[in-house]
Amino acid sequence: MGLIRITRSILYIGNDNSILRTLVDWFDSDYDIYQIGTPLEAFSWLREGHKTPALILIENTYSNIKVLDFSNLIKQRFGHKRFQMLVLVKNETEINMEKARNNHVVDIFEKPLINTQKERLVSLMNNQLKKEIYEPKQGPTLTKFKIPTWKRTFDILVAGTALLILSPLLILVAFLIKLDSKGAVFYTSKRVGSGYKIFDFYKFRTMKIGADKELDALKKEKNQYQKKKTGNLLEQQVCENCIDGDCTQLVIDNHTICERQFLAMNKNKQAAFVKLSRDPRITRLGRFLRNTSIDELPQLFNILKGDMSIVGNRPLPLYEAEQLTTDHGVQRFAAPAGLTGLWQVRKRGQKDMSEEERKNLDNEYAQNYTFWLDLKLIFQTIGVFIQKENV
Repeated sequence: MGLIRITRSILYIGNDNSILRTLVDWFDSDYDIYQIGTPLEAFSWLREGHKTPALILIENTYSNIKVLDFSNLIKQRFGHKRFQMLVLVKNETEINMEKARNNHVVDIFEKPLINTQKERLVSLMNNQLKKEIYEPKQGPTLTKFKIPTWKRTFDILVAGTALLILSPLLILVAFLIKLDSKGAVFYTSKRVGSGYKIFDFYKFRTMKIGADKELDALKKEKNQYQKKKTGNLLEQQVCENCIDGDCTQLVIDNHTICERQFLAMNKNKQAAFVKLSRDPRITRLGRFLRNTSIDELPQLFNILKGDMSIVGNRPLPLYEAEQLTTDHGVQRFAAPAGLTGLWQVRKRGQKDMSEEERKNLDNEYAQNYTFWLDLKLIFQTIGVFIQKENV
């Protein structure tokens, strides 16, 4: 049982500059103010060992369920009594207060913040600090993943040996990519791995420059995991508020998307996983690299760094991981992120694989992985190395 320092600090999760300015005006002399753009980035920041804030304010940026799921996730991983969580809304009717309190939210504030709310915030923080400055750490129900020694040793040996043997191929591929299309050799993006750790994910570039700008339209037309919807998504890339400069822009894998469009996607139950069939953004060489999985080889550097393992659950883009904060969805993050894994082997080439099937396979690996299972999956991966599907 450890002792956790509750510091005189405030964490604001959101992108409203007016809220941030108000917090700084009110509390800068007495509290450290931290601002983080998304719940997932905030979770990663907390798990990195930063001192626990006395108060967390989170925007109701996504759907109500997502905010409350995040509150539950914080409670599971860190213990909700260690700090106070408050939700900022445009209208108090957005969230049911009783439901919010059942999900460890202490209060809901309408925006913009006013002076009477300042007194409430001070009261919340003072009560928390007076209660126990040093508080016993509660045992989390979300397991903090620590890679076993046998797995880390195996990863270093295999990845290091593979990089030495494959170095001529890596150099050749890099040269061909430069010849085939303009742009960098490697594609780097943020991914979420075990324990919601965010890291830089490496691949050989297989797409045209600016391909991310086409993602929204393609997700609606070609996403294999997307169910047919009865409602209508926003058709435009921007809304009227965007034109007036009064709409938050979310950055997803270096791609900017209107917040209201993202909310509409959530309300229409947009699939958490995105996989495009016959993606037109892929270059000629890129299609070959993907079909042979050669584009994945730079992830051997991720494995050497400790971001990933040879076998595990695939690391997810931020926008996909944001949608997996329920008890069922969070289980997959209790396993290492991997180059190959259970669902890739079992479902390779089956275009009718459902989102739920993939989640279940990820959870199955997280609960049952062993050295022998990893070896079995490696040999099975070799057998399906040449992919049958055109992705």
